Amino acid sequence: MPEPAPEPEPAPEPAPEPEPALAPEPSQECVFDDGAITCMVAGCEAVTNESGDPMVRFSGRDPDTAAAVVVAIVRKPDGRLTHTVTSTSPNAAPVATTVTSEVPGSMVRLEGDHRALRRVLTVVPLEYEVRTAGGTVAVRLRAVVETQPGGEGFTRYETHDPVRDLWESSSTINAASRFERGHEVLIGRDGDGGLTMNVEMTVTRDLFF
Repeated sequence: MPEPAPEPEPAPEPAPEPEPALAPEPSQECVFDDGAITCMVAGCEAVTNESGDPMVRFSGRDPDTAAAVVVAIVRKPDGRLTHTVTSTSPNAAPVATTVTSEVPGSMVRLEGDHRALRRVLTVVPLEYEVRTAGGTVAVRLRAVVETQPGGEGFTRYETHDPVRDLWESSSTINAASRFERGHEVLIGRDGDGGLTMNVEMTVTRDLFF
């Protein structure tokens, strides 16, 4: 007798559908400008300091090292706007990095997720007109100082391109370099009304420009 045909193997079960990737949570902001204070970051609060000056205070951590970070943003009665990032490191005293703008219309933006600080930006705008053979051209630029959670920082100038409606950046320091933690930046005006950024710090390593 012929052998019976083998029974067909059961069809393999379909592979489970992959779970959709979770979209990264967008970074939230705390903005301190001329008009108001808007705090959208956990650990950030609007208060007044001991002198009665309006202030934003943030207490959180460095997302890369988990070290504690404290940020204070203060506007003085004379219009100066200052942000200070105080960072810690194991077995060392806290180090403060300070950025001060003396230019009216300056703004500070703190970015973070929950209590993890991403960066703090001081942005100082400047607008003026240039006369050309074809007429008057409006120019918009801004000085930007970026402070990282660990206290290191960058400075750059940005110019607005009205055709493409975007900002073009020109860094004042090589991308491979950073100003060391504990530095101080003062943003002001020169004799011609332009923006200046003066940096003071103790240098312990090479800087490239």
